[in-house]
Amino acid sequence: MKIVKYSVKDLRDELHRNTLWSKNMLPISKHRALSYIHNPNADEDDIVLFVSYSNKDTIVGYIGVLPDKILVDNVEHNIAWATSWWVDPSHRYAGTGGFLLLTVLNHYNIATSGSTESADKVYAASEKLKTLRNVEGMEFIVRCCSDYFLPKKFPILCRLRPILNCIDRLLNILVDLRQFFWKRKNSLKKPSAIEFISEIDDQTDQFIREHRGNELYRRNATELNWVLKYPWILSAPCADKTVSKYFFSSLANRFFYLNIKVFDASDKMTGFVMIKVRDNAMSIPYVYYDNNALISIGYLISHLIIELKIDIFITYNKEILHTLDEIKPPYLYRKSRSRRYYISTKFRDVGSDDFVLQDGNGDAVFT
Repeated sequence: MKIVKYSVKDLRDELHRNTLWSKNMLPISKHRALSYIHNPNADEDDIVLFVSYSNKDTIVGYIGVLPDKILVDNVEHNIAWATSWWVDPSHRYAGTGGFLLLTVLNHYNIATSGSTESADKVYAASEKLKTLRNVEGMEFIVRCCSDYFLPKKFPILCRLRPILNCIDRLLNILVDLRQFFWKRKNSLKKPSAIEFISEIDDQTDQFIREHRGNELYRRNATELNWVLKYPWILSAPCADKTVSKYFFSSLANRFFYLNIKVFDASDKMTGFVMIKVRDNAMSIPYVYYDNNALISIGYLISHLIIELKIDIFITYNKEILHTLDEIKPPYLYRKSRSRRYYISTKFRDVGSDDFVLQDGNGDAVFT
Protein backbone atom coordinates (compact mmCIF):
# COMPACT_ATOMS: atom_id res chain seq x y z
CA MET A 1 0.00 0.00 0.00
CA LYS A 2 1.27 3.44 -0.93
CA ILE A 3 -0.01 6.87 0.09
CA VAL A 4 0.30 9.63 -2.50
CA LYS A 5 0.10 13.21 -1.27
CA TYR A 6 -1.43 15.83 -3.56
CA SER A 7 -0.65 19.50 -2.99
CA VAL A 8 -2.67 22.45 -4.25
CA LYS A 9 -0.28 22.67 -7.20
CA ASP A 10 -0.61 18.94 -7.87
CA LEU A 11 -4.40 19.19 -7.97
CA ARG A 12 -4.18 22.06 -10.44
CA ASP A 13 -1.92 19.95 -12.65
CA GLU A 14 -4.26 16.95 -12.32
CA LEU A 15 -7.19 19.05 -13.53
CA HIS A 16 -5.29 19.74 -16.73
CA ARG A 17 -4.14 16.13 -17.18
CA ASN A 18 -7.46 14.63 -16.05
CA THR A 19 -5.69 11.45 -14.90
CA LEU A 20 -6.91 11.46 -11.29
CA TRP A 21 -10.51 11.15 -12.50
CA SER A 22 -9.82 8.07 -14.62
CA LYS A 23 -9.12 5.83 -11.60
CA ASN A 24 -11.39 3.11 -10.22
CA MET A 25 -12.65 5.56 -7.58
CA LEU A 26 -12.76 9.34 -7.45
CA PRO A 27 -10.94 10.73 -4.39
CA ILE A 28 -12.36 14.18 -5.07
CA SER A 29 -14.83 15.82 -7.44
CA LYS A 30 -13.52 18.35 -9.95
CA HIS A 31 -15.51 21.22 -8.47
CA ARG A 32 -14.31 20.36 -4.94
CA ALA A 33 -10.75 20.29 -6.33
CA LEU A 34 -11.30 23.81 -7.68
CA SER A 35 -12.39 24.88 -4.21
CA TYR A 36 -9.28 23.38 -2.62
CA ILE A 37 -7.11 25.13 -5.20
CA HIS A 38 -8.63 28.55 -4.48
CA ASN A 39 -8.71 28.23 -0.68
CA PRO A 40 -7.39 31.61 0.55
CA ASN A 41 -5.88 29.89 3.60
CA ALA A 42 -3.86 27.39 1.55
CA ASP A 43 -0.47 27.79 -0.10
CA GLU A 44 0.62 26.16 -3.36
CA ASP A 45 2.68 23.50 -1.57
CA ASP A 46 0.07 22.61 1.07
CA ILE A 47 -1.01 18.96 0.91
CA VAL A 48 -4.80 18.84 0.53
CA LEU A 49 -5.44 15.22 -0.51
CA PHE A 50 -3.99 11.96 0.83
CA VAL A 51 -4.76 8.95 -1.39
CA SER A 52 -3.99 5.32 -0.59
CA TYR A 53 -3.21 3.01 -3.55
CA SER A 54 -2.98 -0.78 -3.43
CA ASN A 55 -1.14 -0.65 -6.75
CA LYS A 56 -0.36 2.02 -9.32
CA ASP A 57 -3.96 2.78 -10.29
CA THR A 58 -6.26 1.22 -7.67
CA ILE A 59 -7.48 3.62 -4.99
CA VAL A 60 -8.43 1.97 -1.68
CA GLY A 61 -8.82 5.06 0.54
CA TYR A 62 -8.41 8.81 0.83
CA ILE A 63 -8.71 11.81 3.13
CA GLY A 64 -9.18 15.40 2.01
CA VAL A 65 -7.98 18.26 4.19
CA LEU A 66 -8.87 21.93 4.23
CA PRO A 67 -6.15 24.31 5.49
CA ASP A 68 -7.48 27.02 7.80
CA LYS A 69 -6.44 29.47 10.52
CA ILE A 70 -7.30 29.39 14.22
CA LEU A 71 -7.01 32.29 16.67
CA VAL A 72 -5.91 31.34 20.20
CA ASP A 73 -5.02 34.08 22.70
CA ASN A 74 -4.82 36.54 19.79
CA VAL A 75 -2.18 34.37 18.10
CA GLU A 76 -2.97 32.88 14.69
CA HIS A 77 -2.09 29.23 14.07
CA ASN A 78 -2.28 27.03 10.97
CA ILE A 79 -4.70 24.13 11.14
CA ALA A 80 -6.48 21.83 8.69
CA TRP A 81 -9.98 20.36 8.69
CA ALA A 82 -10.22 16.64 7.96
CA THR A 83 -12.96 15.93 5.44
CA SER A 84 -14.04 13.19 2.98
CA TRP A 85 -12.41 10.24 4.78
CA TRP A 86 -13.19 7.04 2.85
CA VAL A 87 -11.77 3.50 2.84
CA ASP A 88 -12.71 0.64 0.51
CA PRO A 89 -14.79 -1.88 2.52
CA SER A 90 -12.40 -4.67 1.54
CA HIS A 91 -9.52 -2.78 3.20
CA ARG A 92 -11.22 -1.52 6.37
CA TYR A 93 -9.72 -4.28 8.51
CA ALA A 94 -6.28 -3.96 6.96
CA GLY A 95 -5.40 -0.76 8.80
CA THR A 96 -5.79 1.44 5.72
CA GLY A 97 -8.03 4.02 7.41
CA GLY A 98 -5.86 4.34 10.50
CA PHE A 99 -2.67 4.57 8.44
CA LEU A 100 -4.22 7.33 6.33
CA LEU A 101 -5.32 9.29 9.40
CA LEU A 102 -1.95 8.95 11.13
CA THR A 103 -0.24 10.20 7.97
CA VAL A 104 -2.48 13.28 8.03
CA LEU A 105 -2.01 13.79 11.78
CA ASN A 106 1.77 13.67 11.36
CA HIS A 107 1.52 16.35 8.70
CA TYR A 108 -1.05 18.77 10.19
CA ASN A 109 -2.67 20.00 13.36
CA ILE A 110 -6.13 18.68 12.56
CA ALA A 111 -9.69 19.77 13.41
CA THR A 112 -12.98 18.06 12.55
CA SER A 113 -16.59 19.24 12.54
CA GLY A 114 -18.83 16.27 13.21
CA SER A 115 -17.87 12.61 13.36
CA THR A 116 -19.20 9.07 13.31
CA GLU A 117 -19.01 6.42 16.02
CA SER A 118 -16.26 4.57 14.17
CA ALA A 119 -14.32 7.80 13.63
CA ASP A 120 -14.61 8.63 17.35
CA LYS A 121 -12.81 5.36 18.19
CA VAL A 122 -9.98 6.07 15.76
CA TYR A 123 -9.59 9.65 17.02
CA ALA A 124 -9.39 8.41 20.62
CA ALA A 125 -6.87 5.69 19.72
CA SER A 126 -4.61 8.18 17.92
CA GLU A 127 -4.19 10.24 21.14
CA LYS A 128 -3.49 13.24 18.89
CA LEU A 129 -6.99 14.73 18.95
CA LYS A 130 -9.16 15.97 21.80
CA THR A 131 -12.82 16.89 21.94
CA LEU A 132 -13.08 20.61 21.36
CA ARG A 133 -16.82 20.85 22.05
CA ASN A 134 -20.05 18.90 21.87
CA VAL A 135 -22.61 21.28 20.38
CA GLU A 136 -26.30 20.65 20.94
CA GLY A 137 -28.71 21.74 18.23
CA MET A 138 -32.18 21.11 16.91
CA GLU A 139 -33.73 19.68 13.76
CA PHE A 140 -37.16 21.12 12.94
CA ILE A 141 -39.44 19.05 10.72
CA VAL A 142 -41.50 21.74 9.03
CA ARG A 143 -43.39 19.83 6.35
CA CYS A 144 -44.46 16.23 5.78
CA CYS A 145 -41.56 14.39 4.16
CA SER A 146 -42.12 10.71 4.87
CA ASP A 147 -40.93 9.89 1.34
CA TYR A 148 -37.49 11.05 2.51
CA PHE A 149 -37.31 9.68 6.07
CA LEU A 150 -39.06 6.32 5.88
CA PRO A 151 -37.05 4.80 2.97
CA LYS A 152 -33.83 5.81 4.75
CA LYS A 153 -34.92 4.01 7.90
CA PHE A 154 -36.67 1.12 6.16
CA PRO A 155 -35.07 0.54 2.73
CA ILE A 156 -37.83 -1.91 1.81
CA LEU A 157 -40.14 1.11 1.51
CA CYS A 158 -38.14 2.61 -1.38
CA ARG A 159 -40.60 1.07 -3.81
CA LEU A 160 -43.42 2.90 -2.06
CA ARG A 161 -41.80 6.31 -2.38
CA PRO A 162 -44.29 7.55 -5.04
CA ILE A 163 -47.20 6.64 -2.75
CA LEU A 164 -45.51 8.27 0.25
CA ASN A 165 -44.92 11.37 -1.85
CA CYS A 166 -48.62 11.58 -2.71
CA ILE A 167 -49.57 11.25 0.95
CA ASP A 168 -47.09 13.99 1.86
CA ARG A 169 -48.54 16.30 -0.77
CA LEU A 170 -52.06 15.86 0.60
CA LEU A 171 -51.00 16.43 4.20
CA ASN A 172 -48.93 19.45 3.22
CA ILE A 173 -52.07 21.21 2.01
CA LEU A 174 -52.97 21.56 5.69
CA VAL A 175 -49.39 22.55 6.50
CA ASP A 176 -49.53 25.28 3.84
CA LEU A 177 -52.76 26.62 5.32
CA ARG A 178 -51.27 26.78 8.80
CA GLN A 179 -48.16 28.50 7.50
CA PHE A 180 -50.26 31.01 5.53
CA PHE A 181 -52.08 32.19 8.64
CA TRP A 182 -48.86 32.37 10.69
CA LYS A 183 -47.11 34.35 7.97
CA ARG A 184 -50.05 36.73 7.64
CA LYS A 185 -50.21 37.29 11.40
CA ASN A 186 -46.46 38.01 11.67
CA SER A 187 -45.77 39.78 8.38
CA LEU A 188 -44.85 43.07 10.06
CA LYS A 189 -42.33 41.54 12.46
CA LYS A 190 -39.64 40.95 9.85
CA PRO A 191 -36.72 43.42 9.55
CA SER A 192 -37.57 46.90 8.26
CA ALA A 193 -35.48 46.27 5.17
CA ILE A 194 -33.24 43.55 3.76
CA GLU A 195 -30.86 43.30 0.82
CA PHE A 196 -29.82 40.15 -1.02
CA ILE A 197 -26.20 40.17 -2.18
CA SER A 198 -24.33 37.77 -4.47
CA GLU A 199 -20.99 38.35 -2.76
CA ILE A 200 -19.78 39.80 0.52
CA ASP A 201 -19.30 43.54 -0.02
CA ASP A 202 -17.19 46.00 1.99
CA GLN A 203 -20.07 47.08 4.24
CA THR A 204 -20.88 43.47 5.13
CA ASP A 205 -17.22 42.61 5.63
CA GLN A 206 -16.84 45.48 8.07
CA PHE A 207 -20.01 44.44 9.92
CA ILE A 208 -18.75 40.85 10.25
CA ARG A 209 -15.37 42.00 11.57
CA GLU A 210 -17.12 44.15 14.20
CA HIS A 211 -19.47 41.36 15.34
CA ARG A 212 -17.46 38.13 15.20
CA GLY A 213 -16.30 38.58 18.81
CA ASN A 214 -14.30 35.66 20.20
CA GLU A 215 -14.84 33.29 17.31
CA LEU A 216 -12.21 30.58 17.10
CA TYR A 217 -12.29 30.65 13.28
CA ARG A 218 -12.71 34.28 12.23
CA ARG A 219 -14.32 34.72 8.83
CA ASN A 220 -14.12 37.68 6.47
CA ALA A 221 -15.21 38.63 2.95
CA THR A 222 -12.30 36.83 1.26
CA GLU A 223 -13.15 33.47 2.83
CA LEU A 224 -16.93 33.73 2.47
CA ASN A 225 -16.69 34.81 -1.16
CA TRP A 226 -14.46 31.77 -1.79
CA VAL A 227 -17.22 29.56 -0.36
CA LEU A 228 -19.82 31.21 -2.60
CA LYS A 229 -17.72 31.06 -5.77
CA TYR A 230 -16.45 27.49 -5.40
CA PRO A 231 -19.22 25.26 -3.95
CA TRP A 232 -18.72 21.56 -3.31
CA ILE A 233 -22.25 20.69 -4.36
CA LEU A 234 -23.81 21.57 -7.72
CA SER A 235 -27.52 21.85 -8.47
CA ALA A 236 -28.46 19.16 -10.99
CA PRO A 237 -31.75 17.50 -12.01
CA CYS A 238 -30.27 13.97 -11.97
CA ALA A 239 -27.13 12.02 -11.11
CA ASP A 240 -24.13 12.03 -13.45
CA LYS A 241 -21.44 9.42 -14.18
CA THR A 242 -19.27 10.43 -11.20
CA VAL A 243 -21.83 9.64 -8.50
CA SER A 244 -21.17 5.88 -8.49
CA LYS A 245 -17.41 6.46 -8.06
CA TYR A 246 -17.45 9.28 -5.49
CA PHE A 247 -18.91 8.66 -2.05
CA PHE A 248 -19.39 12.23 -0.80
CA SER A 249 -21.63 15.17 -1.57
CA SER A 250 -21.35 16.30 -5.16
CA LEU A 251 -24.82 16.97 -6.61
CA ALA A 252 -28.26 17.94 -5.27
CA ASN A 253 -31.60 18.71 -6.88
CA ARG A 254 -31.18 22.24 -5.61
CA PHE A 255 -28.28 23.84 -3.78
CA PHE A 256 -27.74 27.54 -3.21
CA TYR A 257 -26.79 30.22 -0.70
CA LEU A 258 -28.76 33.34 0.18
CA ASN A 259 -26.73 36.22 1.63
CA ILE A 260 -28.94 38.74 3.36
CA LYS A 261 -28.11 42.14 4.83
CA VAL A 262 -30.54 43.34 7.51
CA PHE A 263 -31.34 47.01 8.20
CA ASP A 264 -33.39 48.91 10.77
CA ALA A 265 -35.87 51.74 10.13
CA SER A 266 -33.05 54.31 9.96
CA ASP A 267 -31.26 52.24 7.26
CA LYS A 268 -28.52 51.18 9.65
CA MET A 269 -27.15 47.70 9.02
CA THR A 270 -28.01 45.51 12.01
CA GLY A 271 -27.38 41.99 10.76
CA PHE A 272 -26.04 39.59 8.15
CA VAL A 273 -27.38 36.09 7.54
CA MET A 274 -25.98 33.41 5.23
CA ILE A 275 -28.63 30.82 4.38
CA LYS A 276 -27.74 27.46 2.84
CA VAL A 277 -30.42 25.39 1.06
CA ARG A 278 -29.73 21.81 0.01
CA ASP A 279 -32.73 20.11 -1.58
CA ASN A 280 -35.47 20.81 0.98
CA ALA A 281 -33.20 21.30 3.99
CA MET A 282 -32.03 24.69 5.26
CA SER A 283 -29.31 25.78 7.68
CA ILE A 284 -27.50 28.97 8.71
CA PRO A 285 -23.72 28.61 8.28
CA TYR A 286 -23.00 32.16 9.44
CA VAL A 287 -25.02 34.86 11.17
CA TYR A 288 -23.94 38.19 12.70
CA TYR A 289 -26.22 40.73 14.32
CA ASP A 290 -26.82 43.53 16.79
CA ASN A 291 -28.60 42.15 19.84
CA ASN A 292 -31.68 44.31 19.20
CA ALA A 293 -32.04 42.77 15.73
CA LEU A 294 -32.18 39.13 16.83
CA ILE A 295 -35.97 38.85 17.06
CA SER A 296 -36.54 40.35 13.61
CA ILE A 297 -33.86 38.03 12.18
CA GLY A 298 -35.70 35.09 13.76
CA TYR A 299 -38.89 36.15 11.96
CA LEU A 300 -36.93 36.58 8.72
CA ILE A 301 -35.58 33.04 8.97
CA SER A 302 -39.06 31.70 9.71
CA HIS A 303 -40.57 33.48 6.71
CA LEU A 304 -37.82 32.15 4.44
CA ILE A 305 -38.48 28.60 5.63
CA ILE A 306 -42.11 29.04 4.54
CA GLU A 307 -41.40 30.83 1.26
CA LEU A 308 -38.79 28.27 0.18
CA LYS A 309 -41.04 25.33 1.19
CA ILE A 310 -38.34 23.92 3.44
CA ASP A 311 -38.99 20.46 4.91
CA ILE A 312 -36.17 20.41 7.46
CA PHE A 313 -34.43 23.27 9.25
CA ILE A 314 -31.30 22.61 11.34
CA THR A 315 -29.40 24.96 13.61
CA TYR A 316 -26.89 24.67 16.45
CA ASN A 317 -26.93 28.40 17.24
CA LYS A 318 -28.19 28.84 20.82
CA GLU A 319 -29.40 32.40 20.31
CA ILE A 320 -31.35 31.48 17.18
CA LEU A 321 -32.89 28.50 19.01
CA HIS A 322 -33.96 30.68 21.93
CA THR A 323 -35.45 33.20 19.50
CA LEU A 324 -37.42 30.52 17.66
CA ASP A 325 -38.76 29.27 20.99
CA GLU A 326 -39.99 32.79 21.65
CA ILE A 327 -41.64 33.53 18.29
CA LYS A 328 -42.99 29.98 17.81
CA PRO A 329 -42.86 29.49 14.01
CA PRO A 330 -45.03 26.66 12.63
CA TYR A 331 -43.41 23.22 12.50
CA LEU A 332 -44.63 19.65 12.91
CA TYR A 333 -42.10 18.43 15.46
CA ARG A 334 -38.46 18.76 16.37
CA LYS A 335 -35.69 16.54 17.63
CA SER A 336 -32.31 17.14 19.23
CA ARG A 337 -29.08 16.88 17.28
CA SER A 338 -25.47 17.02 18.41
CA ARG A 339 -22.21 17.75 16.67
CA ARG A 340 -18.81 16.91 18.13
CA TYR A 341 -15.78 19.00 17.20
CA TYR A 342 -12.26 17.61 17.56
CA ILE A 343 -8.97 19.48 17.51
CA SER A 344 -5.27 18.70 17.76
CA THR A 345 -4.01 18.14 21.31
CA LYS A 346 -1.54 20.95 20.62
CA PHE A 347 -4.44 23.22 21.59
CA ARG A 348 -5.20 21.34 24.81
CA ASP A 349 -5.44 24.65 26.73
CA VAL A 350 -8.36 25.93 24.64
CA GLY A 351 -11.34 25.89 27.04
CA SER A 352 -14.72 24.68 25.78
CA ASP A 353 -16.45 27.90 26.88
CA ASP A 354 -13.81 30.40 25.75
CA PHE A 355 -14.89 30.84 22.14
CA VAL A 356 -17.76 30.94 19.64
CA LEU A 357 -18.33 28.37 16.90
CA GLN A 358 -20.50 29.11 13.88
CA ASP A 359 -22.55 26.33 12.27
CA GLY A 360 -20.57 26.67 9.02
CA ASN A 361 -17.13 26.05 10.50
CA GLY A 362 -15.04 23.37 8.86
CA ASP A 363 -16.60 21.72 5.83
CA ALA A 364 -20.19 22.19 7.12
CA VAL A 365 -20.67 25.39 5.10
CA PHE A 366 -19.95 23.42 1.90
CA THR A 367 -22.13 20.37 2.51
